[in-house]
Amino acid sequence: MTAITIQSLDCAAPPVPTPLEYVSPFVDSRDDGPALAELLTRQPPSLLKELLTNPGAIAERMLDPAEAPKSMARTLALLVATSSLSGGFLASISGSEVVRAAALLPVAIVLAVAAAMGPVAATAVMAGARVPWQLLAAALTAAVTAGALTMVALVPVAVVLMRIDAEWAGSLAVVGAFIVAGVVSGRRIHSVLRALAKVVCERTGEPLSGERISRINLVGRVAFVQLAFTMSLAVWSLKVLG
Repeated sequence: MTAITIQSLDCAAPPVPTPLEYVSPFVDSRDDGPALAELLTRQPPSLLKELLTNPGAIAERMLDPAEAPKSMARTLALLVATSSLSGGFLASISGSEVVRAAALLPVAIVLAVAAAMGPVAATAVMAGARVPWQLLAAALTAAVTAGALTMVALVPVAVVLMRIDAEWAGSLAVVGAFIVAGVVSGRRIHSVLRALAKVVCERTGEPLSGERISRINLVGRVAFVQLAFTMSLAVWSLKVLG
């Protein structure tokens, strides 16, 4: 009688279906793939994002000799573009000349920066916290650009309210947009000046003492008042369109 030997075959288990979210072309599911934090650091820095959320990165740009001129030019271009867009929208809902408003509002906002620069620089000198005029001009421009970005985001609200009630709700919304932009600019210049001081002290090895912080806060408060006031008054430049 012949013995029949049965050898067990080591059959591979059928593959388990992979969930759709793991095979997405936008998700790296490999074990040796880069971490999410590393992927984020690979992204090029965004000037727009830094102007709105990261004063420290703006300070680093201002103190980099190779990056400062390009950042200043891009910030100024962004300021002119956003304020021109706001002026054009506001003129379109008020029946005024759009091109004239789009050209006039950026001029008024740049004049607001120039009007604020003198008192802020004088306060810095008197407080013993002197800031080079190039850095001060760059900081003020960055702060006002943050305010202009806020204002262009609020303009659609003013447009809607203007169509509902042009006499009260719309007019108050337009004025409110300029006031909010002024407050945002004032708060941003304070934070940018503090970030500049922190970066400079870290590079020079000097401690950021309480006395220095108090001087910076004094200059920041004056800058806040000046920018909030001059930016809020920029709305009156649109009166010549009536």
